[in-house]
Amino acid sequence: ANARISILAKSIVIFFGGVNCESYQYYWLAQAIAEEGYIVAVPSWMAQQLAGRTSFTPGIDLAALKPEVYGSRPSLLSLLPILEALNTLNGEGVLANAIDLGAVILGGHSAGGTMALMNADRRFMSGIVGSFSLMANVLATSALGGWERGQIPPLPTDVPALLIGGDADQINVHHNAQFGRETLDSGGMIAAMLSEGYATPHPKSSAIVIQGATHYSVCYPLDETIGRTFLEEQPEKTTAIRAMVKDAVVWFLGEFIKTAPIPHPLPTT
Repeated sequence: ANARISILAKSIVIFFGGVNCESYQYYWLAQAIAEEGYIVAVPSWMAQQLAGRTSFTPGIDLAALKPEVYGSRPSLLSLLPILEALNTLNGEGVLANAIDLGAVILGGHSAGGTMALMNADRRFMSGIVGSFSLMANVLATSALGGWERGQIPPLPTDVPALLIGGDADQINVHHNAQFGRETLDSGGMIAAMLSEGYATPHPKSSAIVIQGATHYSVCYPLDETIGRTFLEEQPEKTTAIRAMVKDAVVWFLGEFIKTAPIPHPLPTT
């Protein structure tokens, strides 16, 4: 007897890392999401975003962040090449017809999370169905585009968004002070992004602030050479914090994406 495998297309999560954060630090989350029945892509993109500074980056298009341009085109340079690569993988080989490009979720950490939120716009790609961010702060990114101090740019309201922060995130506190929201702590910034960034929030959008979580709690294993880990003390119970992040992301995805499991091989004669 021969065996036939029936594969149903699965939703895909594209996860963008923070500046200077290599993709391997997010594999723990990618694996957890994949175990729930999603395909996960964690790209690596290296570029000189700022003069004289080459680093891992989500691929920020600084020109697209200018107030007069913002929202008219993607501000994530890596998005279209990644989608083209996924389309190719979906056309042939082991992933042929396995990726549902009509159900794409954008996620990310730090600057990657900001990019995920800003580019979850169905005008850019009709297949985007949701976005989530970990320890993001739009102020640092919007400042590069020339927005006024403390101004939160409008975020797309087409799809649900989950904003996860940590009350011990000193990187975000630093950004608040540097870019015009001195009175806000890290949790307050997450709440402000949800309330001010979304003119009419999607009914399934929400924000979660995890007690004890720092900016780099989600990077595992943590690379302390990435530049700014010295600004905050890393908690001892990072395993528990990552578990809470994983549970929150999985809960959020399950709220609006129903992914059918891959059936077992069916025997035929």
